[in-house]
Amino acid sequence: MSTLVLPPKRVIADELLRMITSGEIEPSGRLPSMREIAQSRRVALNTAKAAFDILADWGAAFSTGPGGTRAAGADRVLSPQQRLARMLAGHSPLGYGETSHNHSTGYAHEVPQRVRDALQVPNGRIALRRGVVRRRDQAHPDGFVVEVTDVWHGEWVAERVPQVLDPTPIPDGTVNALARANLEIHPRRGLSTGGATRAEAAWAELMGVEPGSPVLRLKAVRADPDGRPLEYLETGFPEHVEMDWMTF
Repeated sequence: MSTLVLPPKRVIADELLRMITSGEIEPSGRLPSMREIAQSRRVALNTAKAAFDILADWGAAFSTGPGGTRAAGADRVLSPQQRLARMLAGHSPLGYGETSHNHSTGYAHEVPQRVRDALQVPNGRIALRRGVVRRRDQAHPDGFVVEVTDVWHGEWVAERVPQVLDPTPIPDGTVNALARANLEIHPRRGLSTGGATRAEAAWAELMGVEPGSPVLRLKAVRADPDGRPLEYLETGFPEHVEMDWMTF
């Protein structure tokens, strides 16, 4: 299988995001200017600008006009779309003050038809990893649930990548685990949609809301270069989280 080469704008955006999330660039710290990036990476100024646009889409940086572009600080809450964009790009969707853990892993006893349709697996077992993200801040020292994410894989993927059945987090992410098994996710092969829905019992319990409460659900399919679905994700956000990020 051929190795996909990411465009320069994405390579630069990945590098800058690593600098931000590692703390090399502190919250609200100034990023190198677009001109400095263009000169040091030997790319066109438009390419550098496109990389900064990607960072903004990921919620990792923001423009201050004459003050340049700065790393997002702890007071900025990632929107659901920004979280999904980071996840689909193979990066951690966590914001500042947030932690994640796997609530459950294994083969699902019941698989919704929408999941089978998305993975194109009409029969057979399907693996489910359910993760929870919690955020702590000054107003919520005990933390609260920001999102619940279900990641589904067909049995044939789980057999190739047994880490998806392991209750411990995959250290470098699912995308890299799939790549080690020669299951390559094409960065431009996928479909993401979203909309309001009602919390099912399992999500409601984890979110601390009543079943049937309004939630925002984002859905995404990640596929290989030939378009074969490898992974299906559903991420749910409680109503109060939606309102939190919409106020920024």
